[in-house]
Amino acid sequence: MSYTIRNTIILAAFWTIILAVGFYNLYGRQGKIKKQLIAEKTQKFKKVTRLEELARDRTELYEFYQKIKDMHKDQNCVITAGETPGETYDYILREVKRDNAKLDLDLVFMQEDSVQGVSHKVYAFSGEGNFVDLYKIIWFIENGPIYYDLRSISIDRIDRDEIGPVANQAEISFSSTLHSYSGKEGPSITLLNESVGEPVQLANMVKPMFKSYMPEPVRAPKTNYAAVSKPAPVVQRNTEGLPEISASSELLAITPFSVMVKGNKGRTYKLRKGDRIFGGYLQNINPVQHNAVFQISKGGGSSPLVLTLVSK
Repeated sequence: MSYTIRNTIILAAFWTIILAVGFYNLYGRQGKIKKQLIAEKTQKFKKVTRLEELARDRTELYEFYQKIKDMHKDQNCVITAGETPGETYDYILREVKRDNAKLDLDLVFMQEDSVQGVSHKVYAFSGEGNFVDLYKIIWFIENGPIYYDLRSISIDRIDRDEIGPVANQAEISFSSTLHSYSGKEGPSITLLNESVGEPVQLANMVKPMFKSYMPEPVRAPKTNYAAVSKPAPVVQRNTEGLPEISASSELLAITPFSVMVKGNKGRTYKLRKGDRIFGGYLQNINPVQHNAVFQISKGGGSSPLVLTLVSK
């Protein structure tokens, strides 16, 4: 073999090895690294997307919690510390016993989560008994010293034929969802005073639908031609103690289920949709637009009164 041919073969083998190493590095090792980088990028993108969703959820829950605190800052009800299912059940049963109510209640723990150090529990709250007793216990849960949120209440009448003898005097059965909140800085449930007054009587919440069927006698009007004067305006009196709301009232807080309003005399009221006020009722709650619409009766008709939440 001549010198020239031998050198050519050696150079060809050398460059063949270089090209083989280059192709392996480019399409083998570098391709594997590229796939790993793409996989890491995809995983990090998913993590960032999840963190953004959690941040939005956290912001929404924190704003809701702040609204709860603002709504109840001037009220007697508070968020307790270390609330447990047993304490909540005992808290309700003590009130039932105090009123000698005929209620058979059941409280079932469903789920729990935590936001900004505040524990939130959800219970399935149900039972059966007398309607008036149920009304009183619902009023106590909504207006008692501890903040509870009672939602989705459904009430069904119990047919007497289905319950047998008079031994069981239950009139209605009900089911609802009870939400509780507790934080580290709150007081214990056992230390709170349960004396919160009495609920409004059912008879005072419903206006009479019918008057006496005996017609009043028709008398000819007497006219004093000497002096005809205008009748004095009739002044309505708030004999039922209803909240007095006007354009000068202040909307303190709003949630999808209730509003907190500072009335004309400086008193603060928690109102739900449909609740009566002096001369009208709460017609609608707009949490997105941050306002509440009241219907006020005037001169035989009615006009809307809109109160808007003002950020301070």
